[in-house]
Amino acid sequence: MATSSGMAGAFGEAQIIGMVWYLEKDYPAVLKVMADANLLPLTFKLWQDKAKRSESDLRTTGKVVVRAIIDPATFPTWCFGRGLKIDAKARMAFANDYAYRHGRH
Repeated sequence: MATSSGMAGAFGEAQIIGMVWYLEKDYPAVLKVMADANLLPLTFKLWQDKAKRSESDLRTTGKVVVRAIIDPATFPTWCFGRGLKIDAKARMAFANDYAYRHGRH
């Protein structure tokens, strides 16, 4: 997850969290392209259960969560264009970038 700050109306700033998200149809390909796939849950269901719990916990604390969907067909190009390995660091950078660009209303 990655964070960014944004305005939450007249009441101050809300913390915006960019959360890496995958589509079920893409998960097998995600595991194939990630250099650190061994760190990811073996199945989409296991990943999704953990991700949804984390997302719910963050929202409960007042965070604004935006789902940064990673497309395994284009993510490697995104990484290479930024000099990043296809790993957790790159996923965090992607989520942070997504939160920055899409988290403000």
